Amino acid sequence: MPIVYDELHAQDERNPNEISFSFNDQEAQPAKRTKFNYKHIGGSTGVSTVVTAYFVEYLVDDYLISVVCEDVDAFVRHQTKKLAYFSLTLLKRDGNQNLLEPIINRVCRCLENSLQSRNEKLKVERIDLSVLEISQAVSAVNLLDQEILQAVGVHLPFEERVFKADDFIPLIEGQRQQRLDLGIMLYEFSLQVLEEVRKLLTYTSKLNSIIIAYTIIDERCIELIAEAGHSSDGETVKFLIYRSNDPIEEMTMLNLFDNKCPINIFEIPSIMRSIASNLEFSQIQSLRKVSRGIRHCVDYIKPDPHILVYFMFLKNSSSVNIEGMINGKIEGNYKGSLEQDAVQINLPQSPVFWKFKILIKTCSAEYFLASLGEPYRVVNNLKYIWFFRIENTIENTLFYLHIMFEQGPLPTGGRLQFAKVHQNDTPFF
Repeated sequence: MPIVYDELHAQDERNPNEISFSFNDQEAQPAKRTKFNYKHIGGSTGVSTVVTAYFVEYLVDDYLISVVCEDVDAFVRHQTKKLAYFSLTLLKRDGNQNLLEPIINRVCRCLENSLQSRNEKLKVERIDLSVLEISQAVSAVNLLDQEILQAVGVHLPFEERVFKADDFIPLIEGQRQQRLDLGIMLYEFSLQVLEEVRKLLTYTSKLNSIIIAYTIIDERCIELIAEAGHSSDGETVKFLIYRSNDPIEEMTMLNLFDNKCPINIFEIPSIMRSIASNLEFSQIQSLRKVSRGIRHCVDYIKPDPHILVYFMFLKNSSSVNIEGMINGKIEGNYKGSLEQDAVQINLPQSPVFWKFKILIKTCSAEYFLASLGEPYRVVNNLKYIWFFRIENTIENTLFYLHIMFEQGPLPTGGRLQFAKVHQNDTPFF
């Protein structure tokens, strides 16, 4: 028996402007209706629920969520007027996840069955739902009147619950002319979540905005969406979608939060990853200069710079720090002559150089002969060549480290070159 619905019906409140229930495994509360309450009662005689309506208590021999669902079903089936707001969400209190998950599933099934039983679709402007899977929200939303719906809020109440952009596609594509404000409430705003949000931002013709509410946020996300800004409570970020009369511009340009800083779809890591894989180092560097958002995105995905040759010239007491290598720093430090202090080069992890050259102002051949041993070949007492086999190379294919030291016109200067060469480019094959 739908107690709360019947009591309101008796007071001639047949078609409220809002329907909202918050619940957990111990109690439930119709929002903005302090005279109504549901409480779980457990004891040796069994499980029951106490429903309070207008200060009168009703004892029902059934589970709390079953009693709540009876009222939800009655409201949904008989509502004829447009609702400004509809909500079925978990109470913000600690609870046993193992108990709460089946309760959420039960509420989602109840809502879907009630919406399917209607002769015409329920008219709702805004809806909020707590779900375990995005598909549960999609099923309910697609049973609403799409011409009326303006905003959808999806609550993922547990830490491990995340989403994929693809999960929302059936919901977004189900929209007609009306654009949606999409809200997603979750525990952690991670880099994975940020990438999925940026994918959703490409649906410019279906969405007005995306709002993410969170409990904790990855600090790297704060840097990547610095232009977006956050709410005063620091727990919400809003992405506004920019629209233009030019459909091409609309597809490529999006606005964040206050419409002051444009964000490009090239800031979506998955898209940038596919683009940057075909770019050379200079092109990647030029791309990084387009905007701060694109630079953050490029640095985040760390594309292969495809550097085959790199030159470094070190003078006495000089150093160089190059951070334009995308996937790491290259640092060179040199002081005094090469005999006194060795040049220290710190390369990025797993560099992709095929050739690396260093010009040295003060050096001597004796140092390299002592360090590398007898050279494979000496040319005119100016050029010294070594070959060293590289282990763990491709099966049936050998590569060699080719080292060449060449003294310059002055006995104190020279050039040192390292190169990775195929076996067929060596004198041994």
